[in-house]
Amino acid sequence: MNIKRDANKREHEQAERLGMTRCEGSGSWMHKGDIRDDVVLIDSKFTYGKNQITIKKSDLQKIDMEAMDYNPPRIPAIMMSIDGFERMIISVEDFANYIRLIREEQENGK
Repeated sequence: MNIKRDANKREHEQAERLGMTRCEGSGSWMHKGDIRDDVVLIDSKFTYGKNQITIKKSDLQKIDMEAMDYNPPRIPAIMMSIDGFERMIISVEDFANYIRLIREEQENGK
């Protein structure tokens, strides 16, 4: 089991599924995020064989700051995968905007 190789493979799969690009060199100090497109910047975290992933305040701050470095800024997100259970962490403000867009589409009959 090679954690780095498995993480790279997982990031490529996630990026492809989301229609995004894996940031080459992700995980190094000079590259921002793991997966991105013109709107979103994602920090991908995964584990297998464990029951939890720890997300620290510093993780949230880091992806927020990295997303702000882009012009225009990206929406920061953290994608977690724990033995196949995948979830996204986004800000409450971004979630509210997403819900508002869905409701507008429903009202317009889309």
